[in-house]
Amino acid sequence: MTIKTLSLIFDIPLLPHQLPMWRGAIAEHAGWEVEAFHNHAGAKERVHYRYPSVQYRSVGGQAAVFAVGEGVEAVQEMLLRSDGHLRMGGDVYRLRIDKFQHEDHLLSMGNPTDSISPEMEPYFLKNWIALNADNFKEWNNLPSLTARTQKLEQILASNIIAFAKGIHWQLPERLEVSLLQLRSTHTIKHKGIPMMAFDVSFAANIALPDGLGLGKACSHGFGVVMPFVEKVKEITKEKRPRKKVLAKEVA
Repeated sequence: MTIKTLSLIFDIPLLPHQLPMWRGAIAEHAGWEVEAFHNHAGAKERVHYRYPSVQYRSVGGQAAVFAVGEGVEAVQEMLLRSDGHLRMGGDVYRLRIDKFQHEDHLLSMGNPTDSISPEMEPYFLKNWIALNADNFKEWNNLPSLTARTQKLEQILASNIIAFAKGIHWQLPERLEVSLLQLRSTHTIKHKGIPMMAFDVSFAANIALPDGLGLGKACSHGFGVVMPFVEKVKEITKEKRPRKKVLAKEVA
């Protein structure tokens, strides 16, 4: 199965805390009847829990959109119908695209290329919100690091399966997920609520698209899947003293 992804960075300044406003502006611009742009059914009448095919981000201080599957066509149609101007926060912005990337991704499981093992593909996952209020208590009360790691692996597997269901892909075999490294935990705010976020490296027997969002609030820029090699380059460039430690950890 092949799926399309689309990454757009606009020439519009945007900070992470402004993402709800950006999401609302785009949904309004596209028309609330187009459900790909929000998680409401029937033009805001009720919440519809599903994997978001359009995801909103702040990249380098600029407004961005990542679309996958049906969301790609929805974004393209919005841009074709647009008059080139977007209302957001009481201001009007030119909807000018600064960077554009469109890809066809082959969805597959097992035996990926350039993997760390014959069947497992490595990834980095940034600002992943794995836990809600209920399972945070359960996770926090687990007796060991091993038990906590296993719980996170189960949640991550569930997040990937939710993505597969969202694009109507029946996984052809059992999904295997392994956390390689928990790089950091930190507190972020989503809709004003403090939440724990994780930066992790993991491996799975599935080929995931670069830039895919996983986990809670992935529609708002959290839980972005990044290429393993590119993320290693970024980390070693920013934190050169940790280069040898990182190489040892992922060896």
